[in-house]
Amino acid sequence: MKIIKVCLYVLAITFLGCREGEAMYLEGGKVVPVHINFPSAVFTAPDVVGAGRSSQLIMDRAISLIDATPAGAEIHMSAYGFDHSGIISALKRAAARGAHVFVLVDVSREETQEENKPVIRELQHAGTNLVAKPFYNDASKSAINHNKFILFSRLVTDRDTAANIVFQTSHNFTEADTKKVQDAVVLQQEGLYNAYLHYWTDLESRSVAGMKNYTYSEYNNVAAGIRACFLPMRRNGAFTGDDFIIDILDNITDPAHTTVRVGMSDWVNSRLNVAQKLHALLKQGATIELVVKNKIDDSIIDEIAQMEKEGAYVKMLNLEDKSRPRQNIHSKFMMIDGEYQHERVRMVVTGSHNFTQNALQNNCETELLLRDPGIYKAYEENYKGLKNM
Repeated sequence: MKIIKVCLYVLAITFLGCREGEAMYLEGGKVVPVHINFPSAVFTAPDVVGAGRSSQLIMDRAISLIDATPAGAEIHMSAYGFDHSGIISALKRAAARGAHVFVLVDVSREETQEENKPVIRELQHAGTNLVAKPFYNDASKSAINHNKFILFSRLVTDRDTAANIVFQTSHNFTEADTKKVQDAVVLQQEGLYNAYLHYWTDLESRSVAGMKNYTYSEYNNVAAGIRACFLPMRRNGAFTGDDFIIDILDNITDPAHTTVRVGMSDWVNSRLNVAQKLHALLKQGATIELVVKNKIDDSIIDEIAQMEKEGAYVKMLNLEDKSRPRQNIHSKFMMIDGEYQHERVRMVVTGSHNFTQNALQNNCETELLLRDPGIYKAYEENYKGLKNM
């Protein structure tokens, strides 16, 4: 019987033509083992999105993880934008085969109310194993749940089973986001999973009200090279006044032998301090490289232009000039290769956090600091692709 099942799985792969990370499931909604290494990174293809086309690679990876979640396991998801039919179908399949699915979806603004409420209603009618809740962030009038992560208590892989999986991405769970520069990481680490799950549970308890009184938290595992930041940066009902991005950059202890690469979506005047800090590091001898879009605030563009004159590499994707092809970056990452806290590191900082004050002070956001050579190498290769867009 076991041999027959394996043969059926191989035949399904052969005839359906599925690539690694691409969604595929068998008749009857059975769990489909996923082929993956931990940790790993996945990106929308720069050449594809650079040409204005859709790259489904990150969504396919998320679907493959959902389809690999067995009966009895748990999926916890937190989403800002959500209309991707493949993700919706995969969650419904998971619930139908007995996995327990819990989803928080933002409805803090008119646009997310309009776009997300039909999806929430659809998921709420998918059976008792799927619990979908609207999330309203009351930290301010502009606050949102900007998260984009999925947690898996257990997965079936092509080698064995795996527990405590975190899928963190810059990618909203929407079709529109497949046409933008995006990144994602998949990690297997019990402490990190538990920290994310605690954060999700805290948010769930505040889904109607209570984000004004949220308390910022972090997870730190020095041995594993992982730090996770769970925003907003609030304490005792108010903004803490801290900026964890500046804190990260302040910990670069030998700028002259350090390279900082940034890929950033939104960057506004209220976070000019980040651009100024990068400029200061450039003046101290750091190599600074930036991939941004030209639809960012003027003060940031001016600061970046001055940095470029002084030797920084700048790639500015076009969203403003209608006479040229539109290219959009939605990633929010930094790469640091150099001396950090007096240690030589190759570190990636990634998640949902844009360089805006709202993202720092009011939004539900997650950010990861990862000291992992494999992850760094993957981001380095992707960055080369971004430069060639």
